[in-house]
Order: sequence, then structure tokens, then C-alpha cells
Amino acid sequence: MPDSFTLSLQKAQAIAAAEELRQCNVLSERYGLSLNEAQIAALVNAQTDALRQTGRIALNGGVLPRLIYAFCDSPFIERWDYCNTLIAMQDLFYAFKNELGGALSDDELIAAMERLFNGRAQGSLSYLENVTNGDLYRAAHPPTEEETDDES
Repeated sequence: MPDSFTLSLQKAQAIAAAEELRQCNVLSERYGLSLNEAQIAALVNAQTDALRQTGRIALNGGVLPRLIYAFCDSPFIERWDYCNTLIAMQDLFYAFKNELGGALSDDELIAAMERLFNGRAQGSLSYLENVTNGDLYRAAHPPTEEETDDES
């Protein structure tokens, strides 16, 4: 059973994470997406669960704000499913991090997920769930124009 210090720390982290998600609404509202208080609470709980299930820890509030900033302008995210999509993206992110080890930084992985989701996946979370580590690596490091020209 966690001690009172651990519980206090967890509560403080949850409060900070919720505030950070509220601040994300400033940007996401421009794209017709926002989170209400119940959704924010669900996301904070989902983050705690995802971290526990993957054996990871979150520093600086976790990955959700970065996912929101990366995906809020996606033409494939619907207002009615925004919170569930973020939960799924977060779960995928942590699963991919475990599979990839240190092969991609957090920012590289988010960029790869965004390219795949908005590109080949056409907004399909099922497609994204089934990409390979190689797919993620190639999406994170697409060939430059110069490399593409050399192959022609």
C-alpha cells in the first residue's frame, strides 16, 4: 500500500496533468476540439493506467500534451471521439516506446505516428496499432528529396 507521501505526490501530479490538459484546449479549440472536465479526468486516469501497464514513468506531465499538439489539426479526428482517440494514441505511444527501446526519441515517435495516422492509415487507429517498428522508423526518418532523387 502506498504511503501518504506517495499518495500526495500522485495527487499533485494528477492536478498538474489536468491543468496542462486544460491549457491544451487553447490550441485544440481552433480545430473544433476540446476536452471537458470529465474527459480531462478520464485522460489523467488513462495516463496513470498506461504508465502502470507499460512499466514506464512520466516526467514533465506525460505525453498527452504533445500528442494533442501533434494531432489536434488532423482531419481524421472527430469531436465526438477526441478523448477516446487521445487515450488510444497514448496507449500506442507507450507500447511503441517499449518495443522500440531507444531507437526513436519521443518527438521522433510522435512525428512518425502523426505521419502514419494522417497518411497511410487515413485516421485508422487499427492500422496504426499494426505498424511495425520499421514502419515507425521510416516514418520518423523519411528520405530527403536528395535521397529520393539519387534512387531515380
